[in-house]
Amino acid sequence: MNNNKNDNKNDNIINIEKKNIIEEIKLKEKEIIEEKNNKEKISEDIIEKNEDKKIEENKEILLKNEKKKTAIKDYKLTQKEIKKIKANFFNNNNFKSINIKPIQNPKKLEKLHNLIITSITQMTNSLMSIKELKYNNILYLCQKIKECFQCEISIEIYGSYSTGMEIESSDIDISINLINEEKIKNLSKDKLINDLHNFLSYDSKFENLIPITSTSVPILKLVINQYNIKTKVDLTFDLENTKNIINYYTNIIKKNPEIKPLTLIIKKLIHKNHLNKVFEGGLSSHSIFIMVASNIKLLKSNNNYNNNKLNLGELLLDLLRFYGFVFNYTNTIIDITNNNPYIITHELSKVPIFIDPISSINISKSSYQFDKIKELFFNTYTMLVQNENDIESIFEKQFGKI
Repeated sequence: MNNNKNDNKNDNIINIEKKNIIEEIKLKEKEIIEEKNNKEKISEDIIEKNEDKKIEENKEILLKNEKKKTAIKDYKLTQKEIKKIKANFFNNNNFKSINIKPIQNPKKLEKLHNLIITSITQMTNSLMSIKELKYNNILYLCQKIKECFQCEISIEIYGSYSTGMEIESSDIDISINLINEEKIKNLSKDKLINDLHNFLSYDSKFENLIPITSTSVPILKLVINQYNIKTKVDLTFDLENTKNIINYYTNIIKKNPEIKPLTLIIKKLIHKNHLNKVFEGGLSSHSIFIMVASNIKLLKSNNNYNNNKLNLGELLLDLLRFYGFVFNYTNTIIDITNNNPYIITHELSKVPIFIDPISSINISKSSYQFDKIKELFFNTYTMLVQNENDIESIFEKQFGKI
């Protein structure tokens, strides 16, 4: 009997313990469920807050885009600006207007003269056929510049395209002036170049964007690719003396029209031999012009010149001979404003010194490959002189096919 009572008592204890365990489990489950619900609620709150934040951010972006669209509409190129750009771009004389007649003898010089005339004329005609397309590319670029800085702009085209001395590989040099805009008035040229670079990077029509800010004149090099034509541009801001330089070129060419074809043919020679990139130690168009004009001035001062019987072949050979054999850039400064443009100095230089007639600075200080240029002139002169019967093939080899 006692045993039965004990068994019942034990069973009751077990049942109570079991019940307690079950209660604990339920309580734990309840806590887990509540904790889970709390986490889900917190997660939902976070998601909701993030969604609200994204909605606000999207609203801000939309608002900015709307403002930008409105601003861009306000900064379309005006007819006055378009007219000025067009005047800048097409304001040069065609080579055909230069009146140079070949002498009759010797035949070699006459043939060389005619090869130069033919080469330059064909190149000029080819460039004129695509000039309208390049002009449209420049208009597009100017429109984008206005959109970038959202202010009035003034555009000056200088360099080869402003004087009609461009060749097939020539870049279009552009100086941009930002007008009456206080917020960007005090920004450095480096900052303007970088800002424009970033802005144009999002437009697929602009290729090979290279900001060069380590030079004395920071520039942005770029290529505009549309209308099935690529237009190379060197762009800077607020470049001084552009008009003075253009006027100086124009006046010299007016007095000495032979300078133009000689400069063009030397540019073709320099380009064909990959010595035209200044940032790689080559020779700039401005330096070539100074070299040609100085050589013509020297010939005139020595009375070795007949304006009525100009022969480009003879002048080209004299130019190649002088710079290939005679000229020593280490101790000779070229200053075209001087009566004798070649000034001997006792101080030796590792680079040529060609003085800009407007700013009086050395425009050839980066041309550290001038030894190769001198060698090129030497070899070209030698080949033309020693191969009298094969002058046409030599000319095409050195200056390009006709």
